[in-house]
Amino acid sequence: MTPTPSITSLSPTSGAAGAQVTISGSNFGPAKGTGAVWLGSTYGAVVSWSDTRVAATVASNSTSARGGYTHSGTSGRRMAGTRST
Repeated sequence: MTPTPSITSLSPTSGAAGAQVTISGSNFGPAKGTGAVWLGSTYGAVVSWSDTRVAATVASNSTSARGGYTHSGTSGRRMAGTRST
């Protein structure tokens, strides 16, 4: 059985387009594979991925919302975050 992923923090909690956001937690999986990061209203571009930390950049068309991730069909708890202008 695969351990359940968990998000413990999102840093920073606000960022403009192009800003790098780090999602920390556990059980994300050792490699990105089919994983994706949701930042605001669209997917962010993954910069790095490990079992405990994922970094991604905010897309230019993202709006204020939440950050989270998906990996192998499992969604992580989303945390509040906003896109600043």
